[in-house]
Amino acid sequence: MDATLLAFDREAARAEEEFASAWERESQRREAKPEGGKRPRRKPIPKERLRKKFFYLGANRRVTICLLYDMYTEHYSRGISICSFQDPNLSSEGRAKAEGRALQALYNESTDCHDIICRHEAIEVLKEEGIYPFLVGAFRGEFMPDLLPIEDAILFKWVTGNENN
Repeated sequence: MDATLLAFDREAARAEEEFASAWERESQRREAKPEGGKRPRRKPIPKERLRKKFFYLGANRRVTICLLYDMYTEHYSRGISICSFQDPNLSSEGRAKAEGRALQALYNESTDCHDIICRHEAIEVLKEEGIYPFLVGAFRGEFMPDLLPIEDAILFKWVTGNENN
């Protein structure tokens, strides 16, 4: 078997294991209801507390990523939007979807395990753009995800206050 296929198989198996454990954690979280049956409604996160950065992956800019950082709680989240080959490549639409997914993950302080990137068409876009290995097992909206190197650099600048470098 080809070495790259073996690497993809290992990554896919790892992604499946992570997905199963995330699914289990999320199921347990949803089952744990506070006394009285309903969770108290939280206030929205004030926009002044948030730092936001958009960037694109791939040559055709079909993958939009939004990174959000809450300066008060020091939590961060990522939202991903993948534009289909059949859709017009509108950066405004990709930004809106990615930001909404990142905001939802940050507000809920959890990753929705039903939101894994698994649509065949989306995976084809990731493979075509040459970024599939970086987002294997990723979710469309993630709370405190493992960061890509570019995200790590952005977050480091925000935390240290060195945004000019």
